[in-house]
Amino acid sequence: MIGNADYETAPLRNPVNDTVDVARALRTLGFEVIEKTDAGKREMIFAVDEFAKRFRDAEIGLFPLVPKLQLGNTLARNLRLQYG
Repeated sequence: MIGNADYETAPLRNPVNDTVDVARALRTLGFEVIEKTDAGKREMIFAVDEFAKRFRDAEIGLFPLVPKLQLGNTLARNLRLQYG
């Protein structure tokens, strides 16, 4: 779960709270969660790489993505290219 709100030109109100809440709910259901808030590009890429490594041996993996975000699209494309 990645929730960024601290944008220089247009900060958002809810992404961090939503990320924390959803991550907590998933943990109570027994999911292992990688949780990052207000992460920079490098930290997000490391988190996606960590997800991909863990996903190889997992039965279920969730990768929520907001498709309007350019970085989200780039990460999704890279994930498909690197990990199939």
